[in-house]
Amino acid sequence: MSTPTIYNIPAGLPFAKHLASYVLETYGHDPASLCAVTILLPTRRACRIIRDAFLEQSRGAALMLPKLQALGDIDEEELALSSPHGDITLNLKPAIAPLRRQILLARLIQAHPSFDQNFDQALLLAKALSHFIDQIHTENLDMADLATLVPEDFADHWQITLQFLEILSHQWPKILEEEGAMDVAQRRNALLLALNALWQDSPPQCPVIAAGTTGSIPATAAILKTVAELENGQIILPGFDTHIDDESWEALEETHPQYGFKHLLRTIDAPKSAIQDLPGSHNTEQQTPRQKLCTELMRPASTANTWSEISPDIAKGFENLELYTCQHEIEEAEVIAILLLEALQHKDKTACLITPDRTLAQRVQIYAQRWGIDLDDSAGTPLSQMPEGAFLRLITSCVAEKFSPGSVLALLKHPLCAIDNIEAMDLALRGSKPAQSLEGLKLHIEHNKDIASEQTEQALQTLEALEKTFQPFIELRDSERAHFSKWINAHLRTAEHIAQKKIWFGEAGEHASTLFSDLLGQADIMPETTIATYHDIHTNLMRGATVRKTYGTTPRLRILGQLEARLIDADLVIMSGLNEGTWPAEPTADPWMSRPMRKEFGLPLPERSIGLAAHDFAQSFCTPHVIMTRAEKLGGAPTVPARWLQRLDAVMLAAKLDGKEILHSHRAQHWAKALDHAGDPKPVSRPAPTPGPDQRPKRLSVTKIEEWLRDPYALYANKVLKLQALDQIETPIDAKIKGTLLHAILEDFMAAHPKELPNNAQQKLCAIAQKHVKRRSENPEDWHIWLKRFEKIAAFFVAQEQQRRKERIFTHISELKGEWVINHEQAKLTLSGIADRIDLDALGHAQLIDYKSGGQFTKKSLSAGEYPQLPLEALMLQQKAFPNIHPETVSALEYWMLNGSGQGGKITRCTNDEIDMQELIENTQQNLMTLIESFSQKETPYLSLPRPDKVPRFNDYLHLARVQEWSVLGDEDTSEAA
Repeated sequence: MSTPTIYNIPAGLPFAKHLASYVLETYGHDPASLCAVTILLPTRRACRIIRDAFLEQSRGAALMLPKLQALGDIDEEELALSSPHGDITLNLKPAIAPLRRQILLARLIQAHPSFDQNFDQALLLAKALSHFIDQIHTENLDMADLATLVPEDFADHWQITLQFLEILSHQWPKILEEEGAMDVAQRRNALLLALNALWQDSPPQCPVIAAGTTGSIPATAAILKTVAELENGQIILPGFDTHIDDESWEALEETHPQYGFKHLLRTIDAPKSAIQDLPGSHNTEQQTPRQKLCTELMRPASTANTWSEISPDIAKGFENLELYTCQHEIEEAEVIAILLLEALQHKDKTACLITPDRTLAQRVQIYAQRWGIDLDDSAGTPLSQMPEGAFLRLITSCVAEKFSPGSVLALLKHPLCAIDNIEAMDLALRGSKPAQSLEGLKLHIEHNKDIASEQTEQALQTLEALEKTFQPFIELRDSERAHFSKWINAHLRTAEHIAQKKIWFGEAGEHASTLFSDLLGQADIMPETTIATYHDIHTNLMRGATVRKTYGTTPRLRILGQLEARLIDADLVIMSGLNEGTWPAEPTADPWMSRPMRKEFGLPLPERSIGLAAHDFAQSFCTPHVIMTRAEKLGGAPTVPARWLQRLDAVMLAAKLDGKEILHSHRAQHWAKALDHAGDPKPVSRPAPTPGPDQRPKRLSVTKIEEWLRDPYALYANKVLKLQALDQIETPIDAKIKGTLLHAILEDFMAAHPKELPNNAQQKLCAIAQKHVKRRSENPEDWHIWLKRFEKIAAFFVAQEQQRRKERIFTHISELKGEWVINHEQAKLTLSGIADRIDLDALGHAQLIDYKSGGQFTKKSLSAGEYPQLPLEALMLQQKAFPNIHPETVSALEYWMLNGSGQGGKITRCTNDEIDMQELIENTQQNLMTLIESFSQKETPYLSLPRPDKVPRFNDYLHLARVQEWSVLGDEDTSEAA
């Protein structure tokens, strides 16, 4: 037997360019001989790359191309016509559609007794199972052999999985038979074997070149063996290491980049010495040292002792080789984007980023857009991350979440949404979360008193339009479960109506349309589902649909995955994400088989993927100009450098080279810092606005006086700038809302029973609370816990009332409004207030009571005037500010803390017996006049938080005052700013 013709294009050389050049030089003298050549390539993408390389070599001239054949896509018609056994290929059943197979497998999974999840989870498992079945066919194994595995040899949970796989090995072939189809990998293998049988029976007389593949798939290896035996057959390997010594060659393991070649040579029964460099593919002066350096850093552990003999000449391999170690992934992305921008400044220079980290690739794309650079990412973008995908997901989210304000506003604000009056809806839907329905939204809008009537009307009109649009979805949701096709049709009609059919435009729109078409085509085998399950199914399927840009990207810059980078060359290669777990990736856990099960069955172990990643690293590492990057932290967690970087450090140490001098670079990091450098931080001073006298507040409530004392700036923002904080969307039921409702409940109860309490007072009070809660637009479930706490409040409140009414006879006045015009010589101010409750006894003594649902109140702070609300109301009583109430004295000030904790409440009371009430009122009046006089002066500033130890309990203006910024100056600086 003659020695097979095996060529090699060394790592670092542009594979496609050299292959095209060799074929043209060898066969291009005659168009007939050129088009007679057959070139076998790994994938369709490789065929396109080689085709472009031929076009580049011919400089655009017309050319009869060789036949480019992807091993994964054999030409069936030609095979059937050429083969004496053509009936083999003609009788092959069609490959089952990937989506249909996934659905059918999901139904098998869901039917298993141990599976208790929804169908969307079954689909996710079915996707992993599809990959597992493809692996079985790819390795030319038989599913029936699963029965040979002994379950008792494995752990209990693997025994359950193995039992399911045995069921699968019996049922899945029957399902395929019923479908009249076969698995994609099984059909591909059948075609490859048919082609192999044809060439063995009738060897082609024209040249056959198998290029760019290592034969890791058994069927492909068989084809390569046949090509090697052909008289005109040639194999062209990508990146075989001609510098590796025999001892290392014999010690290769699966994780080594050359292991695949060793396995191939063993398969085709060829010695390593049979491999020679492809004519014309000569190394440059720089590439040979780089290749030798790569050989050393990839050396097997058993021969690593030879590192002690490394010559310092290895330093030549570090020329034009840089490493950036960034602090975190954000800095890494910015550095990469700057390096790509730098490459773009040189005319005709090309650059590519190679990384398996899709998140890093997306970050680089975003940073590049800073300079108007739109990068071509070969991996594309999942449809779920495109605007069209997000829009489709938001539609089902609205229905699944029963039209929560957040989901509705997210949909309305999407660029594809064509509905008007979004601003009115945004204002109308703010506040606490309403009942989960369109009716709940309507009640919420109607009860929202913070917006104008015109905006309320606009919001209700928009809501009515939404209800009509979503009517098909609502009807299906109300029926709980529906056929899958009905969900799809409702989804389609709703999306087209809201987007006015704009959603199907562009590349992402076409992908979305294809996905809907595929789902409709497979709806007959989908089970009935709920809206939640349909939402999850559709979202998961969109994640698997990849959208790739076909135009509009920067032609000289690209982002590539490792697979796409094998045949493409660039002047600058950036290899990024070089951390353990990223490159190489952690071997993924197989949900279907443990390592011992895979080994016994004949499936490759996960280490094979590490060997492929190592080969991809070596191919890029040997290119003339390489920049490597990694981040020391990902998501705040420390990372470990990729094993090849660690080996590179070991090689440099053995060669006595200083890595900081010859490898590590920082120039792009300095550029990144300079680009965003804003100078030394200079925190702002404490704000101290001084509005003119005419702008200063002329009317304040008693509750605002405390704010005036504790945070004048907040009063300035509210009363002078007229800034009102908007409610958040779907805000929790906070203390303010609970307090407002508590006041209304107690007011109704006191009005219903002004003199005597009924025997069932606690039950009546709780009934009033239930009545108020039912009238609220919020989701009733959110009030359930509060109503339980209110039972303790009611018990406490009724007990206090019973005791008070036994001791003395009171007249109870609730929610009384009062107003006092203060004509100070420096300024005029109207003080207003609403007294929660005033109790008057027969002697004309008044007790002022304020209900609270939170806070800390003590007799000391109350008597010291730290909480001026009740003393101010007492002063207003004295000044006859409350209509028709003129008590002789104020005998007590009381804060009733009603929060449902402990006994249900607590009372903080100051009486005439404990303090001099008249003195407290006079001091309050004096302090109020001093405050009015001080702030009537134009030079008096409205300081932010003048006393850090006395800050308001609630403050909507902290961000506006930039408190966190100026407070870092310290007490000394802030006092100067004041």
